[in-house]
Amino acid sequence: DEILRVINPGDYLMVQFGHNDATFGVDDRYASPADYKEYLRTYVDGARQRGATPVLVTPVGRRDYDEATGKFRVSFPEYVAKMQELATEENVALVDLSALSRAYYDAIGPEDTKSVFLHVDAGVYPNRPTGTVDNTHFQEYGAIQIARLIAGSVKQLSDPLAAHVKEITPPSAVPAKPQGLVAGSISNAGALLKWQPVEGADIYKVYRKLASEPDTAWKLATTATVPTANLTGLAEGTAYNVRVAALNGKGLSEPSDTLNLTTKEAKYKFDFGPVGAPVEPGYTEVNRTMAYSKERGFGFKDISVLSDRDRGAVTTNLLRDFVLSGTSFEFQLDVPNGTYALKTYHSDWIGSTRTDVAAEGTPYGQVASSKASSATKIINQVLVSDGQLNLTISGSGQRLNGLEVTPLLVGPTNLRTTAIDAGAEPPVVDLAWDAVGDAASYKLFRKAAHEADPQLIAEDVTTASFRDSSAFAGLKYQYFVTAVDHTGLESVPSNTVDVALVDPNTPVPAATGKVDIKAIEKTSISLKWQRVTGAAAYQVYRSTSPNGPFEYVGRATEVNYTDTTVLTTIRYYYRVTTVNKGGESAPSAVIGTEKVTIVNRQMEALDRAPVALLTGEGVRVGWRMLGLDPEQIGFHVIRDGVQLTVDPIRNSTTYLDAEGTAGSRYVIKAVGNGADQLTAEFAPMAQDYLAVKLDKPADDYTKDGQPYSYSAGDSSVADVDGDGTYEVIQLWSPSNSKDNSQAGYTGTVYVDAYKMDGTRLWRINMGPNIRAGAHYTQLLAYDFDSDGKAEIAMKTADGTRDAAGTVVGNATADYRNSSGYVLTGPEYLSVFHGATGTIMDTVAYDPPRGDVAAWGDGYGNRVDRFLGAVAYLDGEHPSMMFSRGYYTRTVLATYDLVAGKIVKRWIFDSDTAGAQYRGQGNHNLSVADVDADGKDEFVFGSLTIDDNGKPLYNTGLGHGDAIHTSDLDPSRPGLETFAAHEDMGSSGNKGATFRDSRTGEVLWSIPALKDTGRAAAGDIDPRHAGAEGWAIGGDAAWNSPVGELRSAKGGLIANKIPAANFLAWWDGDLLREIVDHDWDATTSKGTPSISKWNWETESSDRLLTATGAKSNNSTKGTPAIQADLLGDWREEIAWPSSDSTELRIYTTTAGTDVRLRTLMHDPVYRLSVARENISYNQPPHPGFFIGAGMELPAQPDITYTGAR
Repeated sequence: DEILRVINPGDYLMVQFGHNDATFGVDDRYASPADYKEYLRTYVDGARQRGATPVLVTPVGRRDYDEATGKFRVSFPEYVAKMQELATEENVALVDLSALSRAYYDAIGPEDTKSVFLHVDAGVYPNRPTGTVDNTHFQEYGAIQIARLIAGSVKQLSDPLAAHVKEITPPSAVPAKPQGLVAGSISNAGALLKWQPVEGADIYKVYRKLASEPDTAWKLATTATVPTANLTGLAEGTAYNVRVAALNGKGLSEPSDTLNLTTKEAKYKFDFGPVGAPVEPGYTEVNRTMAYSKERGFGFKDISVLSDRDRGAVTTNLLRDFVLSGTSFEFQLDVPNGTYALKTYHSDWIGSTRTDVAAEGTPYGQVASSKASSATKIINQVLVSDGQLNLTISGSGQRLNGLEVTPLLVGPTNLRTTAIDAGAEPPVVDLAWDAVGDAASYKLFRKAAHEADPQLIAEDVTTASFRDSSAFAGLKYQYFVTAVDHTGLESVPSNTVDVALVDPNTPVPAATGKVDIKAIEKTSISLKWQRVTGAAAYQVYRSTSPNGPFEYVGRATEVNYTDTTVLTTIRYYYRVTTVNKGGESAPSAVIGTEKVTIVNRQMEALDRAPVALLTGEGVRVGWRMLGLDPEQIGFHVIRDGVQLTVDPIRNSTTYLDAEGTAGSRYVIKAVGNGADQLTAEFAPMAQDYLAVKLDKPADDYTKDGQPYSYSAGDSSVADVDGDGTYEVIQLWSPSNSKDNSQAGYTGTVYVDAYKMDGTRLWRINMGPNIRAGAHYTQLLAYDFDSDGKAEIAMKTADGTRDAAGTVVGNATADYRNSSGYVLTGPEYLSVFHGATGTIMDTVAYDPPRGDVAAWGDGYGNRVDRFLGAVAYLDGEHPSMMFSRGYYTRTVLATYDLVAGKIVKRWIFDSDTAGAQYRGQGNHNLSVADVDADGKDEFVFGSLTIDDNGKPLYNTGLGHGDAIHTSDLDPSRPGLETFAAHEDMGSSGNKGATFRDSRTGEVLWSIPALKDTGRAAAGDIDPRHAGAEGWAIGGDAAWNSPVGELRSAKGGLIANKIPAANFLAWWDGDLLREIVDHDWDATTSKGTPSISKWNWETESSDRLLTATGAKSNNSTKGTPAIQADLLGDWREEIAWPSSDSTELRIYTTTAGTDVRLRTLMHDPVYRLSVARENISYNQPPHPGFFIGAGMELPAQPDITYTGAR
């Protein structure tokens, strides 16, 4: 259907299929040869009906050959025959790619076809980090060769298309001789080869022979499309000659110079089998009774899951017997830290085997053997950094017969100092270590006592010694060294050596006298101090507290220093030490600065969003007090040209006109802010909501023919055209949207923009490679370049089309696999013009998915867990953040929009920051300046990332679903975070915690025995100061009416709780109301509601039931968007109509005597709205406390962008 919609007269439709159709037993793929023929006929007829020309292409051959003859077999012969029959019956042009590809394979031979098919070594391609052996799919080189075959065949057709085939002139010369051939990672069975790339080479051919053989013995060993190859199948302890040649269309180059290499002997060899079974000579017996022990140094982690078999003397002692398990099992081996090669053996002489192998937590794929045969798995470059190698075996047909472990590159040992002379000029530290046999060179690292991270001070060191003459005398250092082999592989670090580079004959200098602040600017602080006799230099340290901790910021040889790494929105404290050859003095007295800089965050210039509603008491009118309005501002209400108010209203931003009618027309006049300001005229709404007409996409079908429809999903708001009024950014959710854990194709995701009058501004088609579901499209709508008009930022892929039809990447690419997941293909981050929906800039999405399984599973669940947020990382300008992963690896990437270009700011990656930061993210996040330095942090679940991309703290409480950050306890300084937790092991059976947002200190918690999926925080009970926090309990069902409701101080208030989904300020008081829905499990639909928590009856009193509207996100019952959108400071809640033809923005009819500035000019609240649609929607919170007994907040430190 998709093809028929886009095909035009004069087009050509090439049809193949056959590979998946032949997968018997896979219901969603298999089609019998007869059915296959009829399906092809449908494509032929459909193309011809639309004036297009069909061309049938027989299924391309797989890498399937007779090992005895080396000739390739026909792949899917019945399907080839049926296509040929149809071509004859329907007189359709035929390209016999089956025959063409088979002839091509036969011509080049089985070994050369490895460069055609996806035979890839580990580390060559980012999406295949552990390598792959795929006899169906092609590498780029292979795809080009197959395309050439098709083009050549098309040229022979009796069709006008033949005239469009162009002859490509072959190269005029063969490639140059490859240079720089080296070998590394030499094991007992193979080696890694690398050489310099050769311009114009299509592929490389690697040849080998025994060193003892004559030159006539050279044989092709492997081929490669990149200048690296894993040479396998070598004999242990044997000398070889190796060389490589480059190939292009002209021919083969002169071979490289010959490289000599000798394989190693495996250091550890194990024969697995029953107790007392024969053991292969030279191997160590391992049986199922041998649990790991430190004394033995090897063994199984859990012997209770093991069994064994012995098939008798039918083959070698190594292969006749094995261990196995009904589940996975782990073998542990104590080894020195380093990089190792593994060779595993798998065989069952009376049957087949199918074994999955993983080492050090990384899966390396499956290995299989048939009856009366064996298979091996060779794994190169396994890094061990904890002193123990862990091999995991799994799979339904698993067998483990043998294991060989060969050190490839161990870390240097016995690092030591041979001389230290602080009195020399310059001072020197001489180091030496035991040489590493496989090392081509060494790297030296040094870390001063005041430094956070070690620094590389030398590389390409070719001897096992080094003189460091760049260190400063008087300081203490740590050194370590790593080894590097010929291919660039780097070892683990050596032992660390502590060095005090001091002269015992030189007295330690005195501390300097008084330190003074010389000058303070926005981003710099200049210091001066008294000179000390005999000082060689001065070290400057800084803290944000007078009591520390202090960190090193710089070194000076004079008595002054300017620190340019500050933003002086907070106080800084400094102290200085004096250094000479004798050492470092005690620190000076501490000197502190004053907070001198106020940074103003750039925010939208909004209008007053006036609104009028008919009520039983008259017309309720409301308007905004803006962020920069002075406190003395007042407002007059004008109806039908007549001013109703005698004195300006200064205690509220709402007014009840008892005489107003449906025909009344209103204007709000602001006074006391310079010249009088008048709003545009507005009329009462016909109901208690503003209806924004939506253009619902048409129903459609998935690529496997399943129907789906659309409903309005999450929304965001932003001023995209600079008129001061918000537009709605609407995400359309197909009915087959999926959680990441669910397989299946999903419909196309669309993103629209609407003005409040229902005018659709644009539509973006996200394309086939963006899956539909809560975790996939994280949309940010914000004015990132501060020009007064918002942009839209989100993850895109090949096939995404902007509002003008411009395509991101490859327009025809479709990377969906048979399970509906998109696990290959490029990923992008795009920014669109908010006014037009057209692309502004696109960059690669960071991080790339890489090895899907490295994120926690192999089928696509955890790899595609995305979040997004907006933050003011410099205190003034908005930056965007997009992340990947929170169950295991966690990566946050931040960007600025500069002159229309996406510019990367920093990346946080738990793989480099430390394993302790893995698995700490939530399904949403908070953004706020939690450390009060004027710049925002990301409260990323249990982990908080500072504005500079460094961890601020990590509670280690693990992943969770809900998170709320605000001034929840106004009696304490700063902000607090209330969060739910899923993993009881990580949280210590804490279902929810209330913590200090700056330090991560847990102030109190709610106990739990299982995943606590819902928790909320807000002031709902005026009897207790601050906000209350509550979480579900009992059976932990999403709608559990029981749990724990606690005060801001942690006191238990009740075990009955309100719904823990959303909260809003709705009625006239300062307490927050409960936003939920009436859920119908039979129809899986919810009717939205707002209720008031009755603290006396411990139940919820209904205030609004939004009949005719629907809640979003299944049982979570969230609004499309909730924010302060209309009228006074209280919140509006937008739910789609039940048929998704309109978005209903509900606004309160209640009055209030509380006057607050619009919440949308509070930075914390505005950023909460920006991230509200992200993954598991969370309600927005301000940066100050709103509730009973609150203090009025100060005017926000903001400035308007693009002021009208």
